[in-house]
Amino acid sequence: MVFRPLDESWVLFDPRTRRVHELNLTAATLWALLDGTLKPPELARRLAEVFDEPPPEADLLAQVRDALATFAEHGLLEP
Repeated sequence: MVFRPLDESWVLFDPRTRRVHELNLTAATLWALLDGTLKPPELARRLAEVFDEPPPEADLLAQVRDALATFAEHGLLEP
């Protein structure tokens, strides 16, 4: 995967499918945190540390889970 900034967003290029995925800042930050070892609650905690005014913890955890599901749907995550 190639992960690069582009103007005010970030892009993720999947060379296997030749698809480009545009990520907002939150999704890009989440992508940068993915190392295969962190579970969604830890990812949500780390995201909350990055942003000055994070959403309530339960909302942020739901957003993390939704984003991970979207990444998986697009084949961007390894099992």
